[in-house]
Amino acid sequence: MKTIQRFAAIAAMTAAVAGCAGPTPTIDKSAFAPPRSVTIVEPPRMRTLALISPGAGLRSDFAYAHHFSKEFDDFFVLEPNGAATLPGAPPLPAYDQQILLQQNAQVRTANQSVGSAAMSGAVGGAMAGLIQASAERTAKKAREFDNETRARVPDLDLRRDIVQALKETLEKRGVAVSIIKSAGNSPPRLRWPAPGMQGSASVAQENAAPVDTDLLIQLSPATEWYAPGPLNNFRRSASIGVVIYNGRTKAYLGAQAFWYQPPTWEHEYVRYDSLVADAAAASQAMRDGVLSIVPRIADAITTPAAPSPR
Repeated sequence: MKTIQRFAAIAAMTAAVAGCAGPTPTIDKSAFAPPRSVTIVEPPRMRTLALISPGAGLRSDFAYAHHFSKEFDDFFVLEPNGAATLPGAPPLPAYDQQILLQQNAQVRTANQSVGSAAMSGAVGGAMAGLIQASAERTAKKAREFDNETRARVPDLDLRRDIVQALKETLEKRGVAVSIIKSAGNSPPRLRWPAPGMQGSASVAQENAAPVDTDLLIQLSPATEWYAPGPLNNFRRSASIGVVIYNGRTKAYLGAQAFWYQPPTWEHEYVRYDSLVADAAAASQAMRDGVLSIVPRIADAITTPAAPSPR
């Protein structure tokens, strides 16, 4: 799938699952004993997106279905020969349909709120046109969000912070931790087959060598600022997809998507330009949010399974 289609699909897929939340798979702790050693596969460098995205952000059911697949490729920046490179702006997504749907719904709400006489006919049509034009301008500017942020916060590296935080958390629990880089120059893909794993995740190379640790852990982190509609605030959302294997046998042991969704009104931005202007504080807020997921991942890895009832 071309980049433009993938980038636009993130908004479309999020909208498709809105209102369809249900239980998603979690890591089965009974499948393995608490490890003494783990290998963490470091993902590529991350790209934080800014989207007009109907739905509830990177919700667990949505994210689980698309971590480790091409649908999430645009959350990452490839680094040829190991050298960090600034990303080019992703092509403009085909937001028109999502913008139109949200615009119509929000204008209908406005009609009901302030009275049909004031908002009907030419007045309502003019407002609808202004909303759509503003949303389209925002979508164009948002293509450069990651570049704009890095220009203001050059030391930002969420990938580094996530991996280091997980390493330190596990080591404090007595687990020896090794870190290896992703195989090849590609976004996260499953290192080995994962029979029974749901969603669209795909395997990069089935012949990848085993590692001499109890567990191998793969991470697929994703972060975004999303506005549910043209009249809504931009808010944070983050997810880390986790897949666990037996490091020595390559046996698949489980997968889970861990979601961070902040409290309402916390670090929200009415305008896209305000989000960019406040890049340092916004980046720190996103960092705090995604790192709050790390202890939950460590718990899923190191906490023994509850005894079966007799």
